[in-house]
Amino acid sequence: MSKPELGPQGSPRATQHNPRSVADRAGHALLGVVLGTAVLVGCASTDSESHLTAPDSRPGATGPSVVVYRTPTCGCCKKYEDYLRKHGYAIRSEVLDDLEPIRMELDIPAAAASCHTVLIDGYAVEGHVPVEAIDKMLDDRSSIDGISIPGMPSNAPGMGDPDGNPIEVVSFRDGSVEPFMTL
Repeated sequence: MSKPELGPQGSPRATQHNPRSVADRAGHALLGVVLGTAVLVGCASTDSESHLTAPDSRPGATGPSVVVYRTPTCGCCKKYEDYLRKHGYAIRSEVLDDLEPIRMELDIPAAAASCHTVLIDGYAVEGHVPVEAIDKMLDDRSSIDGISIPGMPSNAPGMGDPDGNPIEVVSFRDGSVEPFMTL
C-alpha cells in the first residue's frame, strides 16, 4: 500500500486501491468504534469546538508540518499538539466528530488505535508517540504505514510526566502491528 497524501484541506487521499474485503473493513470499523469510544472517555474535556486551525507559523516551528485529527472534546490531544509545537513541528489541527473514517482511510488497525491521528510526510502517527520515535521513522524512511502507542499510557507525551516506565511504540503496515522501538 502506498503512503496516503494530503488532499484538499488536509484530508487523506488514498493513492492506491486497498483490496481488503468489505467484511474485513466492517469488522475493523466496529472494533475501531468500540475501542475509539473507550479511548475518548479517557481524554474527554468540557471544551467544544469544530474548526480547523491554521498551521503554526511561529518562528520556532522549524520541523515538519503535520495535520492532527482530533475530536472537539479531547483535552489530551491539545496537549499533544503543544508537545509537538514545543519540538518544532508546524501543526494544523482538524477537529472532527468521528475519527474512524480517517483511521480507515489511513489503514490504521484497531490494535494500534488511540485518541488522535497525525498525518506527517505520508505516514500516520496514532496517539501520544514521542518525537524520538517520529524522527526515527522519518529518518529511516521506513516502509511502514505508520507508528502508534496504542491506548493512552499515563507517561506518554500529552498525557502526563515520564515515570520511568518504558513506552512501547509499534509500527503498522497492511493491518499488521509489529514492535518499532521502546523509549
